[in-house]
Amino acid sequence: MVESWRLNKQLLYHVMPTDKQMHLFLVFSDKAMPDYEPVKDAIVKGIEKLITIVKAAQPNA
Repeated sequence: MVESWRLNKQLLYHVMPTDKQMHLFLVFSDKAMPDYEPVKDAIVKGIEKLITIVKAAQPNA
């Protein structure tokens, strides 16, 4: 999960205002170790949702 975030977080950087910060934490609560692809897909989907929220919150959106 950490590696997937590390490799995809730059997608969010492009829409974040330079004068703002975002504090984010991810919680994994399953006992079994999942495959990488489903985790990556979920992380990217979450980042896309965050991008939508950040863009909607910007005054010039």
